[in-house]
Amino acid sequence: MSNQFKRVRGVRFLYHPRIINLKLNLMAKESEERKKVKEKLIKKNDKLPFSLSLYVKVSRMVQDLNRLARANRLVEPEDVLYSIQQEGAPKGKFYVVRNY
Repeated sequence: MSNQFKRVRGVRFLYHPRIINLKLNLMAKESEERKKVKEKLIKKNDKLPFSLSLYVKVSRMVQDLNRLARANRLVEPEDVLYSIQQEGAPKGKFYVVRNY
């Protein structure tokens, strides 16, 4: 077998076909909000409140988590795993809800 070079995000790596479960972790450190969502929203209709001051950060995080869920085939391409809900939330807060 010949070794091949593979380019990931502009960096050239030696790629060997027999290595299957090699994951290159080039992401930044995971935020506290993302960890909280992944740990606490496990089943359908689970809700997690966040302050409105974090709305922009959390909404971008929810978009990214939904994109990853579609890529990993956890949901259908037209569905969303997590959504943001204002109804029923305390004043100055909003919910992140798991839909599936």
